[in-house]
Formats: sequence, structure tokens, C-alpha cells
Amino acid sequence: GESLSGKSFLCLDMGIHIAMGKDFLGHSTMNGDVFYLCLNDDAHIPFHRMNKIHNGKPLNNFHFAFEFPSGYEAIQEIKSIINKYPNLRIIMIDTFEYILPMFHKNHNRYFFITRMLAQLKLLVKGRDISILFTHGLSIKNTSILRDRIFGSIAYQEKPDTLLILEIKDKH
Repeated sequence: GESLSGKSFLCLDMGIHIAMGKDFLGHSTMNGDVFYLCLNDDAHIPFHRMNKIHNGKPLNNFHFAFEFPSGYEAIQEIKSIINKYPNLRIIMIDTFEYILPMFHKNHNRYFFITRMLAQLKLLVKGRDISILFTHGLSIKNTSILRDRIFGSIAYQEKPDTLLILEIKDKH
């Protein structure tokens, strides 16, 4: 979604509902652990938002990380998180760009992104775990919103569900 369109706030709200086992936007959730990779904000911001959403009550099954490795090491760390929390229901990566390896101009960005997304899907295959990641939109001027997804068409190919947030009126 666009910058300031509410991606992080939506993740936190969804995570709180999952951690509490409450319906989210009319859909039932499975109560369980939530792991939120908050790589896009300072540490105090999600706690402030969480207090707004959850009225300051602690959630012992909502876990945060504010620093995370990238590339292959990120996949291994996510595997460790899955093993550490047997009741894990969702891993939220805010934003996906921060766990991608550094690209050189000669590298095939599409290859790395599709490979990482495929590896993430394999980690949770056959488990009741979802992986949600946020990603920004480019500023390309086009009326076709899906053409504005940053970086690669791979983001549209691998996910099971794609939700695009757009600010209609900034005033």
C-alpha cells in the first residue's frame, strides 16, 4: 500500500484479534501466537498503536522483533521462530523489503523475490500458520493499481492473497 495508508496499523489490529482469538473484519480467527517483525518503525510506534487498539492491556502471545537478518539468514530465523512458538498462527513482516538480500545491478531481483516467497510458503505448508507481509507501492502514475507494486511482478505471483491499500483522498 501507499505510504501512510494504514498497513502497519492494519497488521497490528489483525495481530491483536488473532492473539485474542476474536473475529477480524467479519472473519473468524484461530487464537494463537503472533510474531510481528516491525522493521519499518521505531520500537515505540507499534507499542503506542497497540495501546490505542487494545487499550493498553498486555498480550503475552504477541511477540515483536525490531531487527532481523536478511536473505537466507532471514529464512533460517523465521524457521527458528516457527519452532520456538508451537501455537504460532501468523508471522507479520512489516516490510518485506527489509528482509530481502542486498541487490547488485547485475542480480535478477525477480529470482530472489520469488525464491524467498517460495521458501516462506514451504516453511508454513501443512501448518496453521500464515505469513503476511507489507510492501510499499511505487509512485508510478498509472490507473492500474497492481502495476504500482514496488520492485517486481513476483509480489503478485506467489502470494495466495493480495490486498492493496490505497489512499483515495489525502485531504
